[in-house]
Amino acid sequence: MPNPNGPDLDALLRIDPNRLEDECSGQARKVAEVGMKLAKAIDMRDREKRNLDRIEAAAELSARDLAARDTEARYKVSEGQIKAMVTTTPAVIQAQAALAYLQAEVGQLEPQVEAMRTRGYMLEHLVKLYVTRYHGGNIEQRTGRDLANQSAAGNDPRPPRPRPTPQQLRRS
Repeated sequence: MPNPNGPDLDALLRIDPNRLEDECSGQARKVAEVGMKLAKAIDMRDREKRNLDRIEAAAELSARDLAARDTEARYKVSEGQIKAMVTTTPAVIQAQAALAYLQAEVGQLEPQVEAMRTRGYMLEHLVKLYVTRYHGGNIEQRTGRDLANQSAAGNDPRPPRPRPTPQQLRRS
């Protein structure tokens, strides 16, 4: 199923298990990139909201002024009619469309940020799995005794410690 957020997100989320070190070192940069995109989109959306409020206020003043200047006064303009005049003003319609577009962009970026955080957790678990398979057993539950047993069996990847000579033992 294709990703609705685009192929660029798929490329960002892809993890190459053979290059875990590179993937881990680039994770913070990738999270920062997506976070910056989201921050910019939120900033642009908030600016557009303020712009829409300003345009709506100007349109409402214009509509009220038009209603007050009605010389024939055959009918009184209601609040609902003023609201309808404001919402059908071309500038308001255009600003609402721009705001809707920016809101949709923010709506697409928020899951991307969450996906990048989840990718970080996945990398953490993949690294633990790799280390566990490399060293054998659960790396978090190994004790000093387990390490000594592995060392005695010759399975320890660390170099062996030199054994004291009989002369060194006599001196102590």
